[in-house]
Amino acid sequence: MSWDTADYIYHIGERWDGRGVPDGLRGPSIPVCAQLIKLAQTLDAFRAAYGEANAMAMLQKRCVGWFDRALVRLASMLERSGVLWKQLESDDLLQMTLSLEPEPRGIDFDSSAVDHVCEAFAKIIDSYSHFTHEHSTHVMRLALSIAKVMGVASEDIATLRRAALLHDIGKLAIPVAILEKAGPLTVEERRTMEAHARLSGELLRKIPSFDSIAAVAESHHEKLDGSGYPFGKNADSLSLLSRILAVADIYEALSSSRPYRDALTPEQAMVILRTDAGTKLDARCMDALEYVVSGIKRQHEVA
Repeated sequence: MSWDTADYIYHIGERWDGRGVPDGLRGPSIPVCAQLIKLAQTLDAFRAAYGEANAMAMLQKRCVGWFDRALVRLASMLERSGVLWKQLESDDLLQMTLSLEPEPRGIDFDSSAVDHVCEAFAKIIDSYSHFTHEHSTHVMRLALSIAKVMGVASEDIATLRRAALLHDIGKLAIPVAILEKAGPLTVEERRTMEAHARLSGELLRKIPSFDSIAAVAESHHEKLDGSGYPFGKNADSLSLLSRILAVADIYEALSSSRPYRDALTPEQAMVILRTDAGTKLDARCMDALEYVVSGIKRQHEVA
């Protein structure tokens, strides 16, 4: 993205009175676009917490010194005219937002640039909860190792790499309180959690040419016997890439600490996975995983 775009995002935390972050900019020295984003962000938070009728009053009460008063007056005027919240009633907010682009734009991405974008989003996804630190990157490396052992074609390797990096992007829509809950999830919380795989697919399909990546990413919790989620797919509708990603994701999750348990050893994780080989998980992928894990173990022993 442009340097201006990056600069606006960088300065979202600034305050009109100079008491913000990261640079303590004051007054007109704060980019107007950064102020607008912060104002919209704050209003949206108050709207969610207190409702549309009270959001503006809460802004004026709690955020004294945060914003240029002229911007606050403008927002207040839009609210009184009934315009401020009306756009949020759109059935497709993303499409409506994209339509506001003042002129047609296109960005040419080569394969390397696409990979860099996927890597950047993987870092955002994994930083959402401290329990998933580098999860997507680890899953990607493990999935690619399994694929190479199985002789997967190079063009499919590229799809698998991107799907593995982005498979949990739907978790950005899941409350952190659910992701980091130490105890058992309620039925409703479980339903919310399981929605992340479907959301990953929906988000990725909004990107032109990402359909194949979306199909793999959204299937990482599906099982061969149809007992998985979000769609209950079975062996007949699960591609090899989806099967590889499922195995890599489960192994990495078991091998990492979670709010409700400590990380399992490689041996413990493999015992759990092996019980589902051939029924819920692809046996060939499991054989390849076992080969990869034993190789990693040997490297550690030599080191």
